[in-house]
Amino acid sequence: MVVAAQVVLMVDKNLFQAPLPSPRFMRREGMEWLSTGENEDYFAEEIIGVEEQQRRAWVDAAQDCWAAARKTVRRLGEEQRWRELGIPHNAQELVRYSLEREWDDFLLGRFDFAGGFGDYPVKMLEFNADTCSLIPETAHVQRHLWVEMRRQQGKGPFDPLLVALTRRFQSILKQHPDREPTLLLSTLGYEEDWLNVDVIAEAAHNAGFQQVHKVALEAVIFDPDNGLFIEIGPERFVHFGFWYKMIPWDFFAYEEPELMGIVTDLVKGGKIKVLNPAWTMIMQSKGLLPHLLTDSPNVAAILKASFSTTDFPDGRYASKPIFGRTGENVALYDGEARALAQNDGDYGDIPRIYQDLASFEVDAEGYRYQASVFFTDQAAGLGIRRQDDLIIDDDAEFIAHTVI
Repeated sequence: MVVAAQVVLMVDKNLFQAPLPSPRFMRREGMEWLSTGENEDYFAEEIIGVEEQQRRAWVDAAQDCWAAARKTVRRLGEEQRWRELGIPHNAQELVRYSLEREWDDFLLGRFDFAGGFGDYPVKMLEFNADTCSLIPETAHVQRHLWVEMRRQQGKGPFDPLLVALTRRFQSILKQHPDREPTLLLSTLGYEEDWLNVDVIAEAAHNAGFQQVHKVALEAVIFDPDNGLFIEIGPERFVHFGFWYKMIPWDFFAYEEPELMGIVTDLVKGGKIKVLNPAWTMIMQSKGLLPHLLTDSPNVAAILKASFSTTDFPDGRYASKPIFGRTGENVALYDGEARALAQNDGDYGDIPRIYQDLASFEVDAEGYRYQASVFFTDQAAGLGIRRQDDLIIDDDAEFIAHTVI
């Protein structure tokens, strides 16, 4: 979600012409879907130059917000503020267990930031702690675009995501030496999710997992007594010690309550290790945001947020569902009773939070720019999107960057 307080055309001076992804490269990497059909305009025909001080500002903001969020997650869990966080009753048992036993099992998330360009300060909009996208674009495609430039600019993108993921997997394996080093990756079947999962699988192979398999959720066998399996042939099964799901925890809690119960028993019984663990449901909830500034008032990147619009007497705020995604059901208010901009979606009945409007830079063509920083146990890569609208959603372009 983005709002620009005013149009300041500072981005344009650092925009460089760049090629589109080559069909040969995209076929070789299995990523044609990202650049063909309805997505043929997804990658911008430019690369944006990011100054080193800008890159450092986003990295520092991610580090600060990570520490602040973890502190607040701990407190809210201890105080059992489940209602404010939107954690349903059938997920609370596993979230409590996860906070106590799985605190260091985090794999990957993504911060979305306003600002960082020109004079606009870096401000955290939210943290994607579950099913974050933009992974192949950030890890692979933008370096390809930079290499293919007719005249390369800068030092290339800040894109150590694959290396960071590999190291994180290695650390998780060391933390659980008695657990079988086999990894199952599951999605709900969307093509975009498979492309993100492909990079996760690549990192897992690099980290030393003995077997890595990818299947849709419907093909997963949840055995309450023995754990997680898939069938690879008649009466031939593979058992898994770890499970990465490109499926939100809130999906299981709200849409698959019986399966949520089975997964809870499997995790608590030590039969499966889920990545990311269940405590990240608190990180994913935007109900976390109103508590961050209270707990960490000195973290400059944290925006004011509240459960009530009365905390914004000027009437300027963003309205967000606590478990919304891709800009769905976001509305922006700029002092008037009627929304300045709003999106439809599937999260209209979910409780909401309200957040200060953030300022974003705009280029000469009206594109607003949003930076995202991936995070493992440290900042692990920068991806930038832009859109000629007030709300960043699935219609945004991905624009590669180079550090200059």
